Amino acid sequence: MPIDTGDTAWILISSALVMLMTPGVALNLRRDDGLLTGNMLQFSEQSRGAATI
Repeated sequence: MPIDTGDTAWILISSALVMLMTPGVALNLRRDDGLLTGNMLQFSEQSRGAATI
């Protein structure tokens, strides 16, 4: 099955938008202690690192 360039572009653009969205969601979920925000930001950075490998 050949790789379709349109499908590949769609996956890359969708992944980039999700990576941009994740820290924004974390910053909007601020709580009093900020634990949720810190965990979400750390998760987004780890997933960015894993995606680049």
